[in-house]
Amino acid sequence: DLADLSTHSVHFFPGSFDTADQLDAFRSFVRDEAPETDLEIISEDEKGIRCIVYTWKPREVLVRSGLRRLGFDLFPFHGHKGKPSELHNDAQKQKNIYLKELSAVESKNRESLAVLNDLEILHDYCQIQLDRLQVMSGLPSTEYTFWLEGWVPAYLTDSIEQGLKSKFVVATAKRPPAADESYPIMMNNNRFVRSYEVIVEMFSPPSTREIDPSPLLAPFFFFFFGMMLSDVGYGIMMSSLCAFLLYKVKVSGEMARMARMLFMSGLASAFWGIIFGGFFGDMLSVLSSDRIVFPSLWFNPMDDPTKLMIWSMIFGVLHIFAGMGAKAYMLIQYGQVKDAVLDIFPWYILLSGLGLMIGGIGGQTGLYMVLLAVSVLVLFGGRTAKNPVLRVLKGIMSLYGITGYFSDILSYTRILALVLATSVIAMVVNLLGFLLGPTPVGIMVFIFVAIFGHVLNLALSALSAYVHTSRLHFVEFFSKFYEGGGRMWQPLRLKTKYIDIGREDAP
Repeated sequence: DLADLSTHSVHFFPGSFDTADQLDAFRSFVRDEAPETDLEIISEDEKGIRCIVYTWKPREVLVRSGLRRLGFDLFPFHGHKGKPSELHNDAQKQKNIYLKELSAVESKNRESLAVLNDLEILHDYCQIQLDRLQVMSGLPSTEYTFWLEGWVPAYLTDSIEQGLKSKFVVATAKRPPAADESYPIMMNNNRFVRSYEVIVEMFSPPSTREIDPSPLLAPFFFFFFGMMLSDVGYGIMMSSLCAFLLYKVKVSGEMARMARMLFMSGLASAFWGIIFGGFFGDMLSVLSSDRIVFPSLWFNPMDDPTKLMIWSMIFGVLHIFAGMGAKAYMLIQYGQVKDAVLDIFPWYILLSGLGLMIGGIGGQTGLYMVLLAVSVLVLFGGRTAKNPVLRVLKGIMSLYGITGYFSDILSYTRILALVLATSVIAMVVNLLGFLLGPTPVGIMVFIFVAIFGHVLNLALSALSAYVHTSRLHFVEFFSKFYEGGGRMWQPLRLKTKYIDIGREDAP
């Protein structure tokens, strides 16, 4: 009986050691600490050593501690009432009972399938009623009236007011938000820009004192994502998959928004694939033994990575300049023209001048631009200080910002890394797939390796392009003008899980 753990003088520990080393360590331990202890090995195999340890009762606590420290596993039914054969029979009976219950539940589930649609409709109806009651529970009201206050977009106020008065007895009033009042925002962009609003919301919606960064983000995200992936085949595959999800599967919600964004990004990838000459890497060259080469409209990054690195940083400078321009625009909008002229414009001149000097363009023009910008920053960078010496010191300290700009510009070299990584992996897949040459078996092997390898490369490269393009915007771009912290306008609506509620025009 497993409940019998001891006699008058002896305590038993049935269990197992995982390895012989653990067993030897235990024997060494009891030889020194509890010599009134012994064990009997019941069975031994690659899964472990099953044994019974028995010791003099006064040594029970000491031996138990040693067993625990050395990884001894007590028998799972240690201390249970009954012999092992009896426990096994009881477990078998319980198992049969559970199997019968499971069969009954499965039978009921099959019967429920006949009314599944009704249950889904009932669920969504109850959810709608719950949402309605939760909103109403917070409304101040009397026996016959209630008061509802909320935010609506300005261009919708007249239509909402007319719609309410045409169906209900209501009194309405409207007012613009106060200057210090925080209200929800709603982005209003064209279809192209709307595809990239999900990226902005992932960072944080704009506050009421900021511009919507989506119109600025959309073309740059399209540009950089496509440049990082830059393969015609991969771009077509990604856009085709997203189109299937949108128009065939008809995904909705956040999945639909991501699919629209990736659909546009796939088109950008195909565009840059034409620019750089990439079609599933060098697949055409491998299959035709270099007789057919997919042409590049500009240059092949594999042949001239230095050129790509330089252009990546040039594009990065333009990206950063756009962010600085957005900041200047916001300052001017709020009447802070002096701040825009003295804090933003000098950096345009300084960075442009440094670029001319590094590129050896324009002779001494770059040097003069740098000197002019540095002078303005030193003289006016600390203009808030009243002490002239402190003002100059603060101006000099403001020049330290050049290190941040250099760091941001260098971050755009990650474009080079991702372009080369995507291309090299694609080339390796093609090379491995065509090892057996243009034989029947070789073609079959190539098809298998190409499908698996290119799908995997697309998934990894697209994920990397998405992550790093987002990072360039969140860190390097948004840091120049955007903080976020707003909240989206979320009107009351019918929220359902299973049923799509549409609206049909009256005949």
